[in-house]
Amino acid sequence: MRPRILFLTQPYPPVFGGGGVFLANLRRILSRRGFETEVIAGNRGIAGDVEPKVSRVPTPGGERFPRLGAYSYALLSPALLLAHARRYDIIHTLGNAHSVYSSILAARLLGKKVVIGSIQNRQDDPGGILQERFGRLKNWLFSRADRFICCNSYQVGAYADAGYPAKKVRFILNGIDTSRFFPSDSPQAKAALREKLGLPTQGFVLVSIGAIIRRKGMDLLAEAWSRFRAEGGQGTLVLAGPQSSQDPGSGVDDSFVRDLKESLARNRADESVIFTGKVGNVPEYLRAADAFALMSRGEGFPFALLEAMSSGLPFLMWNLPDYGGYALTDQVHGFLLSPFDTQLLARKLATLAGSAETTLRMGAEARRLARGLDIERCAAEHIKLYQELVAT
Repeated sequence: MRPRILFLTQPYPPVFGGGGVFLANLRRILSRRGFETEVIAGNRGIAGDVEPKVSRVPTPGGERFPRLGAYSYALLSPALLLAHARRYDIIHTLGNAHSVYSSILAARLLGKKVVIGSIQNRQDDPGGILQERFGRLKNWLFSRADRFICCNSYQVGAYADAGYPAKKVRFILNGIDTSRFFPSDSPQAKAALREKLGLPTQGFVLVSIGAIIRRKGMDLLAEAWSRFRAEGGQGTLVLAGPQSSQDPGSGVDDSFVRDLKESLARNRADESVIFTGKVGNVPEYLRAADAFALMSRGEGFPFALLEAMSSGLPFLMWNLPDYGGYALTDQVHGFLLSPFDTQLLARKLATLAGSAETTLRMGAEARRLARGLDIERCAAEHIKLYQELVAT
């Protein structure tokens, strides 16, 4: 029996957000393998549906009042779960939004199974939930879901510490489409791509993919880049991602972006930094770059990192427990740095900018590791979990 899957998530493409993009990719693979799927999503920034069987719940408030939208989605989505009850067997939802709790209640009423994927460490797992207001009550309800998917070993530990049964917790490594994210095949191809994107055709290019927000550590990256430039470093920093609060799902604070740009200007580094805004051709920006930076203060396990590694780029990241379980190795696949040490980051930037041999060697190792994290393997593990649920 092939279980029928309903994905419940407020942010879903074309709204910005890694979780929604992952579910869209997973859904395409499931459909190709003959599984019936549908989506109940929010309507922030959406004009019509972009996929079949996507139901959009009216969620007012937009980017100015996101809580209003979240509450509306949590209150209204159960009505669609009830209306569509004959069309699905399993609800797959993400995170720790209000809608997650309402979906658990709806599933219990309808006799359906619920799978919850944790995304953000210290927020979507029991350790984070227990710290919230009414945390014990919320955790009690959260624990009533049938399965929990962790995307790193840190989350697995958080579920164990909270006393969740090991049989209900599944560690599934995130996956990437390695056929879509791949390295440039020659220096000439990279130079031509840079020209197309309006980047310098020669010299070191560092790229960071993600919304320009504090959690992503964009201010830390800008501080280190300014130091790197002040010490004579040459190159271009490309920040590819939403930079406006009007971008649906981005969570951007306009004042943060403004302060960031002013800081770069004060340090005379602004002319070497390119803000692209939200883009739809991320693979091209990665193929055009020499290295990738992800200076987040906290994550789950970011798809942008897998995309960069699959594109043959070495990484610069803080050595956080957030990335456990993926065999990332310092000085092999990139640099894992003492958290938030921007001086050290500036020095490692100089190392990569000054040695094409080092970037190519690390990039090749990163690509090799990413090829073992293919999304088809990830989808197969999800299918196994779904089938296990309906069998019970």
